[in-house]
Amino acid sequence: MSSLPRPSSLRGAPLDEDRAATPQSELRRRIEDQTAVVGIVGLGYVGLPLALAAAERGSRVVGFDVDAAKVRSLSAGKSPIRHLGGGRLKTALRSERFSATECPRR
Repeated sequence: MSSLPRPSSLRGAPLDEDRAATPQSELRRRIEDQTAVVGIVGLGYVGLPLALAAAERGSRVVGFDVDAAKVRSLSAGKSPIRHLGGGRLKTALRSERFSATECPRR
């Protein structure tokens, strides 16, 4: 713990270590122990590589896209982005760490 004095506005307020689990600490715990489900909105040139990277690091990822044909293609292991190839996508699908949907309620 730091030896610096706490600002007067925080005196009397509990430190994070003193508090029961906060939403932030719970999220951090879930990210660290890989029980958090990551949602990615849009599975284009930014969203799909991001989703695959998160899946490859061990997170469960649900990708949302409004394009039903793209969702079907991704679910079949076919990447619409040539430089990604289908290998990473197929691996993520087989591991059940990635799924694509057009339904935001999923």
